[in-house]
Amino acid sequence: MLTSYKELLEKYNPAVPEKLRLPVSPKESSVMVGDADSTMDVKFNGDEVSQITFELDDDQVEGVYYQMFVKGLEGGMGWSSSSFYQAMMATLEDHATHKGVNQFGVEATHSWDAGRITVVVSKD
Repeated sequence: MLTSYKELLEKYNPAVPEKLRLPVSPKESSVMVGDADSTMDVKFNGDEVSQITFELDDDQVEGVYYQMFVKGLEGGMGWSSSSFYQAMMATLEDHATHKGVNQFGVEATHSWDAGRITVVVSKD
């Protein structure tokens, strides 16, 4: 389990603009927020979040993605790690897959395909 949905709501939501907040009572086992350029998809079962996936255009790192990943997850959840930043910069530079891992074992795997970046956040 990556985190509980309850904890994600309590820590992520206050750290991001209202339009990027997660719903309090989701109806499905997956919730997506974002805009046309950057999305965050949260997969969960009951209250257990198993994976968070970001998809964005590679020229949109400073926009909505920054709000969701850096402000919401790294800041709000306390998951900050320079290895996440290094993985993103390496992926932007060489278009290969790179992984960052923080001190809590949270992994962010960054990959590139045809101008789009996918970042999968998980924990073993």
